[in-house]
Amino acid sequence: TSNQLVTGKPTQAIITGDFPTERIEGINFKMKFDNRGKDSLINAAFGVKSYPISEKQLIESPDVNLSFKSALGGLTSSIDLVGYKALTLKVVNEFKDIDYFVTAKNKDIETVLLNVFKTARSTNMVAEGKGILPKFDLNLQSDLGDLLQKGFEREINAKIEELKKKLKDFVDVEINKQKEIIEKQVNALKAQVEGEIKKVQ
Repeated sequence: TSNQLVTGKPTQAIITGDFPTERIEGINFKMKFDNRGKDSLINAAFGVKSYPISEKQLIESPDVNLSFKSALGGLTSSIDLVGYKALTLKVVNEFKDIDYFVTAKNKDIETVLLNVFKTARSTNMVAEGKGILPKFDLNLQSDLGDLLQKGFEREINAKIEELKKKLKDFVDVEINKQKEIIEKQVNALKAQVEGEIKKVQ
């Protein structure tokens, strides 16, 4: 019998597997349905260790084109439903080995974008929700924004340091030029004074 009150156990289902030809690995699905208490409990967890993500266009404009050629994804999720009303949900998407493709009309901007996105080859997106149905609050978060901000800060700081070095080099060159001019004037004046002294002697 599958009557939970008779068996004293919840109903459970487990599915695991891989799809090698599709490069999908580590499928894991677990579900538990417990109807023995005052409030029924449904708990489900689903995960995929690794699956391929095909090319996707992110930005397309006359000035900038940004896409990724390929990436690997991973997924973990869990859901709890108590009394068919109290719902808790969490979904974590992990992305890694992201192969970005960047082109820009301005080559300086293109270089900056390429360097920035090199630092964001792994990222995630997390969705969490909780509520009493039909009301349900969902919150989405990703670390991509922080990664890009840090990347842009590094690029900006590198450009500032580059400009500071160019400015210092320029100032040093100009100072040396002025120094040479002054030294020539001083030497000429010195020679003139020495010549006048010799005349007096």
